[in-house]
Amino acid sequence: MKKRILCRAAAYLFLLLSLSLVSCGKEEVRYNYDLTEYVVLGDYMGVRASFEPADEVSEEEIDEALLQLRLEDGDFTAAEKAVEKHDRVTLDFTLSLDGAVLENYSHTDFEVIVGLETNNEVTRAVEGAVLGLAAGQTGETDYTYPLSAASGELSGKIVRLTAKVKKVEVFSEAPLTDSDVNGLTGGAYKTVEALRVSLEEDLLSFKRENRRAAVWNAYLETVVVKQYPEKELQEYLEQYRNYCKDMAKAAGVDFSVFLSEYMQMTETEFEQDALVEARRLVKNDMVMVQLSRLMGTTLSEEEYQVGLERYFAGQSSEFTSAEEFEAYYGKEYIKENLIWDKAVETMAENALRIEETNEG
Repeated sequence: MKKRILCRAAAYLFLLLSLSLVSCGKEEVRYNYDLTEYVVLGDYMGVRASFEPADEVSEEEIDEALLQLRLEDGDFTAAEKAVEKHDRVTLDFTLSLDGAVLENYSHTDFEVIVGLETNNEVTRAVEGAVLGLAAGQTGETDYTYPLSAASGELSGKIVRLTAKVKKVEVFSEAPLTDSDVNGLTGGAYKTVEALRVSLEEDLLSFKRENRRAAVWNAYLETVVVKQYPEKELQEYLEQYRNYCKDMAKAAGVDFSVFLSEYMQMTETEFEQDALVEARRLVKNDMVMVQLSRLMGTTLSEEEYQVGLERYFAGQSSEFTSAEEFEAYYGKEYIKENLIWDKAVETMAENALRIEETNEG
């Protein structure tokens, strides 16, 4: 989807976790004017933020990542025990709203591998309900149903999930061989060691991205916006409105119904919400542009080519080659985004890590 903005129903997965072009659409390079009358930046070196060390990965972390790969197609054996992480559980569950069972949202013989990485909120709720239970026991949990058009009448509502465990199975964790790795990865890796090296690289990349996001969010808190440029603000407002209207069409309902039943807000509240989102995005843009200018960030041709390939890899399902990707977005626009990325990475590398403490 080549859209620059997501409406509230999907906005929580938005830009600040990936400060790059990947979510953007084709457009002219913006903010090509003096931004000092709009935004005041704080000290960008030595930003204090909470994040995991991004320069090392433990053997335990690699073991867990490897186990995650094996769990999906692994062998399990039945066991009489309480549910723990990495167990496969067969269960029945129902959802209820205000005490009334929702038959259309109930499932029998539902299978879940506890602790298997997933973005499915229902699955995570099921896991929370059954952890520590044995076969024949029932657990409950309340959770907020995903806020989206696909969630229908339950969008954003608090529902109760009741789950009854029917069977518990444990993962048969036999020693991993090179032959296993070859089959597990479809021939992409031939040895256990090669796969572990690749997983280590992936984990390091993930930690660096998390560090970038944490440092960026912390830095934004220090920035003062004096005023918002009207042109870019109105562009984001219009895109926000259009995206949400498209979601209403996809749901097959009138926009007013979409607002009241799916997003649970009035038109006035929607406009207020849209303004907040638009201002957040404009602020994000202005800070990235001004930051790269103050740092004097430049980009070599080699860095551009590497960055182009990285951006293309993120949208390879929509483009057949890096050249097609470049032709669509334009070299100057891609270059501008890469410069922003480089500036943010420099800031992240020089950040001061704050270790979180659990008090009380």
